[in-house]
Amino acid sequence: MTNLGMLFKFSLYNEERNNNADFIPISELKKYGVEEEYYNLLTQNGDIKSIGDLISMGEEEIVEKTKKGYFNGYHSIRSALMNMGVIFKNDLVVFKAYGINPNMALVPVKKLNLTNRIIWGLRKKGIEFLGDLLTTDYADIEEINNIGVTSLMQLKKFVHDLGYTLKNEDKLAEEVLRQYSDLGIPLVGDVLELDVRISNCLYRNNIYTIDDLINYGSDVFKLKGIGEKAITILQKTMEEKGIVFSNSASNMDGLNNLKNEVSDADVINAKKENEEIEKRIRRKEKLLEEYRKLMIERAELHAREKELDEQIERKILMFKTTLRRK
Repeated sequence: MTNLGMLFKFSLYNEERNNNADFIPISELKKYGVEEEYYNLLTQNGDIKSIGDLISMGEEEIVEKTKKGYFNGYHSIRSALMNMGVIFKNDLVVFKAYGINPNMALVPVKKLNLTNRIIWGLRKKGIEFLGDLLTTDYADIEEINNIGVTSLMQLKKFVHDLGYTLKNEDKLAEEVLRQYSDLGIPLVGDVLELDVRISNCLYRNNIYTIDDLINYGSDVFKLKGIGEKAITILQKTMEEKGIVFSNSASNMDGLNNLKNEVSDADVINAKKENEEIEKRIRRKEKLLEEYRKLMIERAELHAREKELDEQIERKILMFKTTLRRK
């Protein structure tokens, strides 16, 4: 089954159901895993009686209504709605703006034909549906711990095969190209003397260097935008440079010849750049950990403050009661 056929097998969206959501009782949320405490917080004022009332609301309003300490029920409620085939009106507007079919948007990430490593990484980021994936900035996806360069290439290929692109992936490719150029790292398009169209196709799929090309393998000839003429050019150029998709001696000879084109200074600069990036990542991770600790401490202080306020109110009430008796 093709990727497209596989996805529509799990389609849930029903436009009529979404339009007639006013007639669906809000109690349906319970059947789709929304916790009782969030359901009660959402409905306690009696102004939300149907799914129609709910899908017309904005994220901030739902977050405010379902606040419980440091957490809120928005994502749980949104996930329940999408699992029942109903989409928030704001989400529908966003999906339409990106040209995403609502049926595609509602496909759960866990049902995608991707590796468990990629799926787990996406879900940890809160990306539960294909619509979430297609509207999440590429730079944010790139920062997910479980998703490395190889996983990113697989993810982009999967999305491209569906006829979509990840949000701002072209902008990120341009930034990477600038960084490689500043560091003096030879780009695959320059080394193989490829035309702009073929080079850009490779760059859009995270294939920036000869090593990237070798690691990607023969699937490079299946990329969207690589036609028969481009395949012939690429194969001929790789053959001339002694590059093949294996660890054979001819491949190693080709790599050794290419490495001679890179100076020691280039390697040193690249290493320094990587060290600086690693330092920034460690600083950010440390700051994030400190932030988490502060948020926990803040929640504990709020709870303590509330407890003290309640004790004071009880004392005042007892004092007033004593005075009245006298």
